[in-house]
Amino acid sequence: MGSTSLSTSSRQLLVSEPPSSSISSGSRTVAGDYDGGGSPFLSGTSTSNTWYGPRFKSFTPASMESSRSGWQRKMMRVVVVGVLCAFLLGAGIAGGVIVFAFRDRLFGSSTTSTANAGSNAAAVSPPQAVSQTGERGQIYTTTPSSSSIQTATPRPAESYPPNALPIASGLPPLGKMWFGVSIDEDFANVASAWTGNNTHGVMPRIVNIFWSMPTNITDAASLASNMTYIVTSSGAFPTGGVIELTLMPNDGLAAVTDDLIKLYAEALRIVNQKHPVLVRFAHEMNGGWYTWGRQPILYTTTFRKVAQALHSTAPNTSMLWAPTISDTYPYNQLGVPAANTTEFAAMDTNKNGVLDSGDDPYQPYYPGDDVVDWVGGTLYYYGNTFPYIDNYVPTRDYLVRTITGKSIISGERVSDSFYDVFAQNKAKPFMFAEFGVYHWPNGTGATALEQKQAWWRLLLDATTRSQFPLLKAAAWFEVAKIEDGWNNTFIDFKISSDETVMSAFLTDVSTSGSTVSQIIPSSLEWLADYRANP
Repeated sequence: MGSTSLSTSSRQLLVSEPPSSSISSGSRTVAGDYDGGGSPFLSGTSTSNTWYGPRFKSFTPASMESSRSGWQRKMMRVVVVGVLCAFLLGAGIAGGVIVFAFRDRLFGSSTTSTANAGSNAAAVSPPQAVSQTGERGQIYTTTPSSSSIQTATPRPAESYPPNALPIASGLPPLGKMWFGVSIDEDFANVASAWTGNNTHGVMPRIVNIFWSMPTNITDAASLASNMTYIVTSSGAFPTGGVIELTLMPNDGLAAVTDDLIKLYAEALRIVNQKHPVLVRFAHEMNGGWYTWGRQPILYTTTFRKVAQALHSTAPNTSMLWAPTISDTYPYNQLGVPAANTTEFAAMDTNKNGVLDSGDDPYQPYYPGDDVVDWVGGTLYYYGNTFPYIDNYVPTRDYLVRTITGKSIISGERVSDSFYDVFAQNKAKPFMFAEFGVYHWPNGTGATALEQKQAWWRLLLDATTRSQFPLLKAAAWFEVAKIEDGWNNTFIDFKISSDETVMSAFLTDVSTSGSTVSQIIPSSLEWLADYRANP
């Protein structure tokens, strides 16, 4: 039988389907004939004629009254008393129902309570919880309260529908995520620092490498060997480790021909014999700093061709779609096509004739659900405000607001929530394909350790993992380099370049440091773990 319960802690109404035998609380119908007195008739038979109870029309001839025996008269008295009792009982029940129904008005009570009504109760369902789409595409569950004020809370995705899983490159088990690194040097150097030469550290589960295309290599086997060389040549990255391959069409999207796509598909088929691959093709395409940027029509067309070829040829390769995720779109006016072109028309989503903050940063570049396996993007912490000179400790607002379409300064909505629209609503795993923090060498303020530690804690802690359950992988930018776009400033993004920072990381992701870091060690999946006490 159905029942209704109210969780007072979460104010979520839990409503089961009403029982099929429930009695309607509307008008009641009882079979019988009436004479205007309001009670159903009683009937009986005698050897002489038919008679009726009190308040009903009698069709008994008066001449027969004296012939009634004593037992008939006693029976009539019994019937009369029975009818009267039934009438009084019915009136009492009706009065009780009226008092209960109008108890709030009669006694001024505003208390809401529900109880198990039992198998014979008349079921009265409370307001139903309903799902609806918010103004920015987020899915909310709204529950009317007793005061008619509706509350809305984001509905997290707790699991992946089986038909939405990208099966090619695999996925971390539910409740876990892969942590990895982006590199520009031999992985053996990185592995040595991260594992303490296989004595006390951890082996990253996923490694991101960068490769320029096209190339003068025309043989698939040679291409497979060359483009993965820095991660596979030394043998330091064990078989089964996931390679995130960032393919950069530096000669432009038009140079990515069908023959070139076929060559790369065959090369990745060879790589798949030892390693699953996530291909991040033409990343950060919604900015103007790369030759493939700001061409949404050509980009989506080319992405689809690449994806279809890899899906059909390379059995353990998945496609990662990864624009720049930021609150400052359109970033600048670099590479904006002429206003009279179809490419510009596709970017100008608000149709005001200019590329500005009112345009959608992501949707024009999305290639389609059927060719995208993972979604993600690039996220770096630069500082509080431009120009970035001094060093500050990253805050949770910075991370959360960036991937949910809000200004990192004010918290106001500036675009659709990337996570909600492309991960949650599409049931696709989400990845920070590049993740790092800028520590300005000539700045004052926080130390490199303070900045980097705060940033990895925000990424991995239980609060972030609970808020974004589809966050399944991240690749820390484990690189030290001169940043051309920042006045040729040398930036050391690495965790492993400083033993103190590396040690702090290993402590934070271990049981011994989890109380402070709020990171659940068992939620991270490593390729190898050399710690005595993980």
